Amino acid sequence: MHFHDTKASKLVATITAVSLIAHAKVLAMSISLLGNGGDIMALLLALGGLFYPIFGVLSVIGMWRHRPWGFYAFYAHLVLGTLLFGVSFIPFLPAALPHEMRIWGVIVINLFALFSVAAVHRQIAKKQALRALGR
Repeated sequence: MHFHDTKASKLVATITAVSLIAHAKVLAMSISLLGNGGDIMALLLALGGLFYPIFGVLSVIGMWRHRPWGFYAFYAHLVLGTLLFGVSFIPFLPAALPHEMRIWGVIVINLFALFSVAAVHRQIAKKQALRALGR
């Protein structure tokens, strides 16, 4: 495994941990929605909000340890954060944009994160497969 892949995986895990802390409001909102009852959409949003930090924590642990499940958890975490809550993987960065451009900033940042993590995941998986074959 290249030093670059290891550092990149740990960097993403660290940013994900910071993002989880910065977006703690998602969990608080979900707990509030579950407590208030409501329609099926409120329930689904609340469940998504509960899975968001769960997938986030799993991704931090898994990517730090270079486990495939950590990368898959990251993908789920990122998709939930983007589609359900409109939160950026890199917290606070979209706030530097004009209000009407912020959602586009979130989408661009999260797509960049998705493709970057997928590239690191691919490299780590390729090296692990070669090592398993004895090369």
